Amino acid sequence: MAKKLVDDLIRRYYEEHGSFPDKIAYVLWSTETMRNYGVMQAAVLYTMGVTVDWDSAGRVKDVKLLNLSDLKIKLSDGTEIARPRIDVVVVSSGLHRDTFSALMQLLDKAVKLCIMADEDESQNYVRKHYLEIKEALIEKGYSETEASLLAGIRIFSESPENYGTGLSDAISASNTWQSDAKLAELFINRVGYAYGLSLWGLEAHEVFGMNLKATDIAVHSRSTNLYAALDNDDVFQYLGGIALAVRYLTGQNPGTYIFDIKETSNPKVRTLGEFIATEILSRYFNPKWIEGMMENDYAGAREMAKVIENLWGWEVVLPELISDRTWQNFYEIYVKDKYGLGLREFFEKSNPYALQSIVARMLEAIRKDHWDAPEEVKIELAKELQRLQKEYGFTCCHHTCGNLELLNYAAGILSSIKEEEKREVKTTPGIKAGKGGGDVAIQMPAAVNETIQKPAIVSETTAASDTTNQSAGFGFEQTVELKESRAEEEVTGYKIEVSEQPSLRFEISSTPIVAVLIAILAVLIFYAGMRRRK
Repeated sequence: MAKKLVDDLIRRYYEEHGSFPDKIAYVLWSTETMRNYGVMQAAVLYTMGVTVDWDSAGRVKDVKLLNLSDLKIKLSDGTEIARPRIDVVVVSSGLHRDTFSALMQLLDKAVKLCIMADEDESQNYVRKHYLEIKEALIEKGYSETEASLLAGIRIFSESPENYGTGLSDAISASNTWQSDAKLAELFINRVGYAYGLSLWGLEAHEVFGMNLKATDIAVHSRSTNLYAALDNDDVFQYLGGIALAVRYLTGQNPGTYIFDIKETSNPKVRTLGEFIATEILSRYFNPKWIEGMMENDYAGAREMAKVIENLWGWEVVLPELISDRTWQNFYEIYVKDKYGLGLREFFEKSNPYALQSIVARMLEAIRKDHWDAPEEVKIELAKELQRLQKEYGFTCCHHTCGNLELLNYAAGILSSIKEEEKREVKTTPGIKAGKGGGDVAIQMPAAVNETIQKPAIVSETTAASDTTNQSAGFGFEQTVELKESRAEEEVTGYKIEVSEQPSLRFEISSTPIVAVLIAILAVLIFYAGMRRRK
């Protein structure tokens, strides 16, 4: 299976670029290894032209080099061509590092075999990059021994006893960084610890960066239907983190792929864009999935908010992956309730803070120039955020709690709304008072000059969304059809205006007169009673 996947990956790259990739980065996870029985480790070996040596009991005994003559790929037109040993860089999760340390050492041994092979550099990219990195390190002042050791490192992970890249929290706290350079450096510093036969957890940020600079492709695997790429933050932290770091170092994104091995009889190499598009269309734009989440009340609402947050994660690490049209569709479905599922009522009953998180994240994506949203969408999001905060208080997630930039941005949008909403407040015709009031008109307070009107309705037509940028990422225009636009409602009724005029009549309160009459009546009754006694 690994051979089929690697051959297909290299073929696709060769047919697109006319050359072979210099280096392929592989993400290794513990849970994925348990599910697929080491397909990714086998892919790392075969990429370098290495295979395993089995003992008589069918257990892995050692690794050995394949002959260069055995390394061939078949192009789409049926032509068979030879390929070189392609270099690798392995990014291991902390859990994989701890669970499969023996496999990590086996991979390191395979790297050393390639470096020591007496082969031309044009046919052995592992040795070629080893010599290049070694020379660069010596120029930086490293000794021959140090440079030789460091130049042979290809396996990296977090420091011992540490786990995770740290990107998830950092990306979510979007008011704490202005460019992705800070995030890329965080990834390199967190994951830049070297592992192998002769070292374990050596700080090697500089060498990690040197390896990433030559990376043309980054690959992750998915071996289950349970998890995909947007329902958790780990995929964008590792696969996306590699892409982010490579772009930071070289100015170019590497090709990003998923080894889709959910069906072992039909493994596929899929671009990351293809994989995520399938996930979004089958799940998050699917009313059945949304209804399933709604059946789980608070947890279902929280899961929806997590999807939006992970969408933001991909937007940051690979901006070209997520189009404006995709953001627009999420807005129409989850904020405007395009499918008519009663999402607003659901959120406000089950978890209004999840809705506030979704709205705030969308507005923050606009603020940071990751989504070129139509003006009416900005206004509606700002209004909705203000409403939710007033009614339910502030939710304290990464992008809302203490994010003054977002609050000021939302306030700026609302304050820029034209003064056309203002109307003078005065009653026409006069409203009659109750008993005893006669036909005296009730005077409205004359200090306010503001509008009382129905909130503006955003028309659910394609016109607004058509203005969004569809030049990058996937947009799913072909699958998400909007409902027929509703005619805007006409608001009829009394026009209320303020009319501040000086009063032209004296107003005498009836309360003192009534009190005097009652007092006189009491005196007369008292006097009459005294007369009867006499």
